[in-house]
This record gives sequence, structure tokens and C-alpha cells, in this order.
Amino acid sequence: MTNTTKNWKADHLRVSIFSTRIIQESVESIYETVTGVLPADINQKPATGESIATGIFDELRFEVRRSFNRVDFIIQPIPLPTLQVSLISDLESCIKKLKQTTYKYIGNKDDLIRIAFGGNHLYEVENPVEAYKKLSSLTGQNFIFGKHKDVIFQINIPSKSTAKPGLSINRLTNWVSPTITINQISESTASKTHFFCGCVADFNTDAENKSTFEPKYLEPIIEELALEMLTFVQSGVSL
Repeated sequence: MTNTTKNWKADHLRVSIFSTRIIQESVESIYETVTGVLPADINQKPATGESIATGIFDELRFEVRRSFNRVDFIIQPIPLPTLQVSLISDLESCIKKLKQTTYKYIGNKDDLIRIAFGGNHLYEVENPVEAYKKLSSLTGQNFIFGKHKDVIFQINIPSKSTAKPGLSINRLTNWVSPTITINQISESTASKTHFFCGCVADFNTDAENKSTFEPKYLEPIIEELALEMLTFVQSGVSL
């Protein structure tokens, strides 16, 4: 695998927790439990049973989503008033913060059945030609800009968990080359286009698992998922 640790950033990182029971805590309570403060905004979606709490926590936009048996913790960068794309720049530090936040919620819960760690990761390059070259090096394919268009390379490489015996994990990555244009309206309108190699990652415990996790396995599983995700994003997939 090619080592490409430099320049990887993300527009969001996420942990998802699934329970066998209907979650009784309000989204406000969950937010306060993990951050120590109340959210700035609450949004209810009765049609889907989803509640969303958002606010600023530790210089990041922090969001809690709660549905019937699922809780998501999502961190995003605070938008920049410039022509730069607002991204999380220190992946390892922010992944650590997200894990620590999640641990405050899960505690010794004995009703959790599935865990997922994901994010949308972006590696900025100078132009679309370089984006396709980077995409090729990380996937082992031969994508050529001008010859190929709208490339989406998705693959799941399942493996056995090292954190919990008998557990399988899905290592799903979706590789693309997005283009983002930022417009700035001021006295004179300006814009800038950014080119990326992108990887949307979702590393999760197998949905076929029907047994709840013993509390002692929760943190090791999350640690494993986060490390596996970061390794794949930085190094690419080995087919």
C-alpha cells in the first residue's frame, strides 16, 4: 500500500451506536452528557422519529442524532469565511476527541448490538488530472482523467475483529474525485475551485451479529474501527 498520510482532511467524522432497545434519553440529555453543556439548537423530525441537537464544542460543530434505537455523534469544522474549503485538518486528534466523547455515552451499556465509525475524507490536489492519479494509486486501478468520467470505486473488504473473538467487521470505502467551488460574495465576487481525491469510509460491525456486546468490548471495538478506517484512508486498499 502507498503511504499518503500527508494532507488528508475530512468534512465530517461520525460514530453510530445501535441498541436492541428503544432509546429513552432525550437528545438534549445525550448532548449534555457527552459535552457538559446544553446544545444551541434542537430539531425534531416526527416523521422519522429523529431528534437532532447541535452546538459548538471544543472549536468544532458537534451534532447528536437520536432515533428509535440509534445514536450518531458527528463532528464537523466550523465554516470558514474564505475561499478555502472548511475541513477538519488534524484527523488523528479529532478522531481521538470523537472516541472520547462516545465513551462518555456508552459507559457500561449492555444493550448495544452494532457500532460504526465513518467519515468523508478529502486529499486536495492541484487539478483533476492529479486527482485521478491519486485515486489510481490508492485503489490499484488505472483511472485517467479525460478518458474516464464520474468514477466511483466502492469496495468492502471484511475481516475478523481483533478486539472481540468471533466478530466480523465491514471495511467499506467509496473512492471518488470530487470538485468543490467556493463563492465569496463581497464588494467584488470571487470564487475558487478545489480538486480532491475523496474517500467516504464506513467501518462497522457486521449487521448479522445478533448478540449484544459485553461492556468490556465496547471501547476496544471502537478503537479498532477508528484505527482501521484511518489506515485504509491513508494507505489505500490492497486488492
